[in-house]
Amino acid sequence: LLFTKFASMAEYISAQTGQIHIDLHGRSFDNLSVLARDRLLYKPRYPKCLENPDTTSVSEYDSITLHDKDAHILHHYFPNTINYSIMKIVKGNPKTHPINVGVVFCGRQSSGGHNIITGLFDYIHQMNPNSKLIGFIGGTSGLFEGSCVELTAEKLSLYRNTGGYDLLGRSADKISEDDYSRVVATCTKCNLNGLVLIGGAYTATDATLLTEFFLNTGVKTRVVVVPCDYSRDLKNHFIETTVGFDTYCRTVSQLIGNICTDSRSAAKYYHFIRLLGRSPSHVVLEAALQSHPNYAIISEEVAAKRMTLLQVINKIADVICERAKNGQNYGVVLIPEGLIKAISEFYYLLDEISANVEKGVTRDEIYSRLTPWSKALFDFLPDTIQQQIFNPPESRGNFQLHAISTEVMVGALVKQELARRQAEGTYSGKFDYQTHFLGYQARTSFPSLFDCDYAYSLGREAGALVQNELTGYCVTLRNLRDEPANWVPYAVPLLAMTTVEAKQGVYRPSIPESNVDMNDVPFQKFTQCRDAWAVKDDYCNPGAVQFGGAGSWNTTLSLQIEKHDYLKRIQKLREQLNAISQICLPGCDDMLVDSAIAATEGVVRQLEITKMRL
Repeated sequence: LLFTKFASMAEYISAQTGQIHIDLHGRSFDNLSVLARDRLLYKPRYPKCLENPDTTSVSEYDSITLHDKDAHILHHYFPNTINYSIMKIVKGNPKTHPINVGVVFCGRQSSGGHNIITGLFDYIHQMNPNSKLIGFIGGTSGLFEGSCVELTAEKLSLYRNTGGYDLLGRSADKISEDDYSRVVATCTKCNLNGLVLIGGAYTATDATLLTEFFLNTGVKTRVVVVPCDYSRDLKNHFIETTVGFDTYCRTVSQLIGNICTDSRSAAKYYHFIRLLGRSPSHVVLEAALQSHPNYAIISEEVAAKRMTLLQVINKIADVICERAKNGQNYGVVLIPEGLIKAISEFYYLLDEISANVEKGVTRDEIYSRLTPWSKALFDFLPDTIQQQIFNPPESRGNFQLHAISTEVMVGALVKQELARRQAEGTYSGKFDYQTHFLGYQARTSFPSLFDCDYAYSLGREAGALVQNELTGYCVTLRNLRDEPANWVPYAVPLLAMTTVEAKQGVYRPSIPESNVDMNDVPFQKFTQCRDAWAVKDDYCNPGAVQFGGAGSWNTTLSLQIEKHDYLKRIQKLREQLNAISQICLPGCDDMLVDSAIAATEGVVRQLEITKMRL
């Protein structure tokens, strides 16, 4: 019966938006692999509290605070949402009238995106069968142009538990002030009660500003963000991880593990592997923990130690020289996409070039305008890299890190340094190398069981937030190391994650990308192991993502060992403060009151000093 339903699936007209061409009736059940057909049958698990939309309500959990240095500017930008509180899911009597919800793929492709949509669809139709889910074709371009399609159970049936964003497609992940009028027109035309934006830190920043604009202009559409980005750029106190990170890391870790095995088998090549991930190094850190390469660069450590490009190259050369003493003229080196931004002199070079490219200055003229130190670095770079750093910036003005072959640069410079050492007589090994860029191969894989469950759960929670008329919120789930039934959903105001950054002398609200926390357990574990990995062949191949049997329910190692008790610790503090107030009720002994005052005065003074230093 299931196969027949898919085979007779309804068709609808394909749409062209920008460079995105969606042809939904091109996918058929008969063309799917055996595994793809099996994945369609998987029923994602989700929290018990999201099972019944008829009783899913929200209540205030706790207030939020803002950084003192940002508070004044944020009050100016967000008068309507500045006092929003964290909300929790509770049993209640919510409205169950039909609602229209729009959904947009905003960020880069990440495994699990389709399950966000199916979770959202299932929730609002379980709440009321007359609800409608409107998908915008081509991402934000479709939102601006009003290019959309109503998503039905039939149209979604071949996309459940599958990777990619090919159900709707995506385009530039940017919603600027110039686009607001078109977004309002689309929301009005579609009579949207809610607009769900799927993406990472950039998307969340845009949603924060869009929410305030909607409230200022009386637009009824509620804005909700779902954290979905393979690079984990939206991880913070409230968000334990993003949709797609688990699948991406486990997939590239298998590929790295394969290369490690190949390297040891042939024993003649060093492999320089660059991984996608924008500025943060979450992907490299997780992949290193899973595969045990001989060397892995963490951008945040490079920036913290203010390492120069030459220092980075020398570190790698030192490892190669040490391995050569044992006859190990092979190995694996992991390189983050954001390395060049972490190297200060490289960052200034890119900044100088980018500023001139935006003004339309020719390449030859830009070179003549470079400062002496930037010109010296430019001359030091391989020809290929010199060509690539002149690429135009992305839609947000950021440099196209993914378009720069950092692995080629590092390999060439390491070879150059080893040749210098060989001439000096300090290196006698053999060196040959291969370069790899692991990016597009992994980010649209079949989502892992974790990402299937996590994405679907967040989709249902997004539906609950729209149902309960919340706007300017991000859906989050806590307790992710436990079974999905025990995950705890919270709705966190986007402002709770917002800071202020200065760009070209203008202060603007921004939800920053999440950097690797060098004080957290994953990085500490990495630093404890990396010296041994450098000289020993302690390679580990985690294998492919599994959908049954051993390893199928695993999550990333980072998620398993990180500290994820932020809200729990705040709740514990609340309980301790309440205990003090209960002990020191009117009528208690003077000694209790004096002891409490003395203890808390010292704590308050210390907290004020610490807060000033942050």
